[in-house]
Amino acid sequence: MPELAISTWSLHRTLGPVYPALDAHTGVRAAETPYGDGVLKLLDVPAYVAEMGIHALEICHFHFPRTDAGYLAHLRRTLDAAGVRLMTLLVDAGDIAAADVGARERDIHRIEGWIDVAQRVGATRVRVVAGTTPPDTAGRAVHASISGLTALVTYARARGVEIITENWLALAARPEQLLAILDETAYLTLAGAIRRAPERFPVCQQPSQGGILRYDPNISFAQLHLLPDSAGRLLAAPCSL
Repeated sequence: MPELAISTWSLHRTLGPVYPALDAHTGVRAAETPYGDGVLKLLDVPAYVAEMGIHALEICHFHFPRTDAGYLAHLRRTLDAAGVRLMTLLVDAGDIAAADVGARERDIHRIEGWIDVAQRVGATRVRVVAGTTPPDTAGRAVHASISGLTALVTYARARGVEIITENWLALAARPEQLLAILDETAYLTLAGAIRRAPERFPVCQQPSQGGILRYDPNISFAQLHLLPDSAGRLLAAPCSL
């Protein structure tokens, strides 16, 4: 039976503040409150989801209020104590396909910082956005993405972490670009690839983004969102990435 996991994005109103900076610098990160103040801290999430029978978790980078060694060690202890496995650290920012070489290299370096965070908290995967730059007829953005992902895969594998990407945002939303990136990036796997197979996974569809047109055996896992109702019960909901 497939393992059920939950993303902190499904709890974004429960968690409240977000810390969107891509730089994983140590110390307290600047907070924003577009979803209110929240009622739960990230350190409380492992026990919270374990009480619901969920023992696998994904954490968005913007839910880390701090990334210093002491905080990360504390988070790892709370995960272990709750019996919750941290599957994926989701990096939701950065453009590794940017036309500006300096900006692209800066974002790659900052994502490397999140790979280091993943290693310290015990995450087995880091999800990286293939690119927020739209595809171009010359294929420049796709080639830049392949180069950036290859560098990140090399960095991550040396630390025992897997890099995955997703059919999401400008560059990888359509199958032509996504499959080109997957075909040319060694050791890269895919998440969230269930949007064109509603007969297999009816709760999670987003055909407006094109999905993918073939079932790839390298798909590492599939996503659905679970939303807590007013009584705290988790309800399956369509993906809205």
